[in-house]
Amino acid sequence: MLANEIVDNPGGGLLSATQAIGQVKAALGDADEERWRDLVRVLDEAEDSALRRRYGRTRELLGEALAKLGA
Repeated sequence: MLANEIVDNPGGGLLSATQAIGQVKAALGDADEERWRDLVRVLDEAEDSALRRRYGRTRELLGEALAKLGA
């Protein structure tokens, strides 16, 4: 996931990462809100962690989100 790779990069990485997370959340919610509810919750937490500059936690949550996509 692109957000995972750029979240702590200087020069706009945080902004780009949080935008990417937000776009994925919106697309999943529009596609099937009930089906993706748990994943959107994880992405909400990842976005919040990124904004608070807890990059390690952000990466953990993005990994969890990717695992949910594969399940």
